[in-house]
Amino acid sequence: MENIIDFFTPLEAWHWLAIGLILIGIEMAIGTFDLLFIGIAALLTALLKLIIPGMGWEAQMAIFAAAAVALVILGRTVFANIRRIDNKRPMLNDRMARMVGSRGLVVGDFAAGTGRVKIGDTEWLAHGLDGADLKDGTTVLVDSVDTTSVTVKPA
Repeated sequence: MENIIDFFTPLEAWHWLAIGLILIGIEMAIGTFDLLFIGIAALLTALLKLIIPGMGWEAQMAIFAAAAVALVILGRTVFANIRRIDNKRPMLNDRMARMVGSRGLVVGDFAAGTGRVKIGDTEWLAHGLDGADLKDGTTVLVDSVDTTSVTVKPA
């Protein structure tokens, strides 16, 4: 037990500052927001240790624990919206979903409802809506998308 007490006795403000910065650095790498609040609690403890230099390690641990618990609870409730994804632009990084409604040009005749369509600068495997066979040069609209193909209908 004395070894544990001897370990915590020399805690100074720079120890808490280092712990806080390390936790915030790890948080920047993983992005969960949990370590952010614990890191802020360590920085708060460092600030209080600077203001009250004679504070013992027991008080420092109590302040750190209370601040960490309070900030994590605050982060999970009041600041819960930080973690939510902004849905104002749900198709921002979804190229396939953005293609719905786009115009394309049939490249070669469709056979058995399947062919190739040029949309923008890329040729895509395409299926005619309801199995329609489309002719070369027909302008089409993308009706839906699948992982590697599009379903099109005449424009």
